[in-house]
Amino acid sequence: MKDLDHYGKVIRSYAGTGKLQDSDGSTAHGAFQCAQFADGRILCQLSLEEPIDSEKLQVFTSLAGTTSEGRSIEAKHLQFTRASWKIPFEYVVTFLARELYVRSPRSAPATQVQFAITNFDFLGVEPHIEPLPDGRQRGGLQLRWTLDGREVIVRRIRDYGDVLRMIKATRGIDLTATAWVSPVTEHDIDEVTQLTDDLCMLLSLARGSRIQWLCWDALSNDGYIVSSYHRDSVTRPYSSLYLIPSNPPRHTHYFLEKCFDSYRRQKRPWQLEQAIASYVDAKSAFDYLESMGLKMAVVMELVRSCYLELTGKVHIIDDGVFKSEQGELKGRVKEVLRVVFPGVSNSQIETMENHVQGMNWYPFRRSLREMFRYFGLTVSSKELQRFVDTRNELVHRARYASTAPWKEYVMMMTLVGKALLAILEYDGYYYDWTKHSGRVGSDSPMAVKMEYKHEGDG
Repeated sequence: MKDLDHYGKVIRSYAGTGKLQDSDGSTAHGAFQCAQFADGRILCQLSLEEPIDSEKLQVFTSLAGTTSEGRSIEAKHLQFTRASWKIPFEYVVTFLARELYVRSPRSAPATQVQFAITNFDFLGVEPHIEPLPDGRQRGGLQLRWTLDGREVIVRRIRDYGDVLRMIKATRGIDLTATAWVSPVTEHDIDEVTQLTDDLCMLLSLARGSRIQWLCWDALSNDGYIVSSYHRDSVTRPYSSLYLIPSNPPRHTHYFLEKCFDSYRRQKRPWQLEQAIASYVDAKSAFDYLESMGLKMAVVMELVRSCYLELTGKVHIIDDGVFKSEQGELKGRVKEVLRVVFPGVSNSQIETMENHVQGMNWYPFRRSLREMFRYFGLTVSSKELQRFVDTRNELVHRARYASTAPWKEYVMMMTLVGKALLAILEYDGYYYDWTKHSGRVGSDSPMAVKMEYKHEGDG
């Protein structure tokens, strides 16, 4: 088999011998290579002595074996992609995998977990010294938090500068950081991975770019890798449309410190995983600007929907009461329509009458106004109307409302970002992109402080 580098940048690879398995117990043996790439994909290749029919290859669900270093490996949820002959007599089958588990032969208790993280552009606030393989030491700055009773440390990878320059230039995806979480035991790995999922989601909101962990290593006290896990993570290209300033780094540190508990508390009622993932996706520079605006409108719809659910305002009056009288109401409306529009056909009257069911839905603009008041955010009537006008044009005509589409987009992006920050009860600095002057940083006019004013405040 050939190296897997031509499929993309490999961040970790394994080789050895193993067997394919399906749910009925059928197997196929051979030498394998498995690799995870910087964009999250996991690829497995197996070299077989005899060809297998492609229909049979479709039913294999897992690959199990032993690496050349003696580690046990299991790839799960396989998806067959291709099979080909390699000279001289080698039949190679290729699969994508959703998960990859690797376990070391030596038994040792895990005390910390190291996660590999993509596309996190950051400055540290705390100095640290890291030993290098050649015996030298390397200094740097790191971010450190205590989250859910565990210490979380985020550090740059060694070639961070080169990698960051490349992903910024190409809007690419690559590893930029590692996150170290401790203390852990073998029984609470799931809790630690959930904690890191939450960490990455908040960092994604802060940076406006999908930040994701691809794999983890569970390590013993002496640094021995007890086990590893890789997943086919959802990744997205790099974006520079930050929400939280990265410089000075205290803003990022404070944002996580302030919002982590709020995020966990509000995650379900406000559907924050979906909202933040969609918000970040709406900043993808690979989309048309109209598509980015439509996605941003969808995020606001989601946040508005959650607000209406939580405050009992989905309907203006009780929906059961409304539906019980809907027939009577439609009849009365039809009568009025015939009086007011005597020349209109019956089919047109019936079409107009069918809009009655929407009379009990909370109006879009009013619900936005009340939602921002609920958050304690001051949003002028002019700002709300601009958002509504832009949203309506995008939804109904797939275009912006003015000849300055970028200004309309950043207006939407900033307003949606403020709503998400308000849900998280954030009171620090954020970027208002409507004030963009060509530079970023704490001295930029874009960097403004979240301010709240609730009813009854002076």
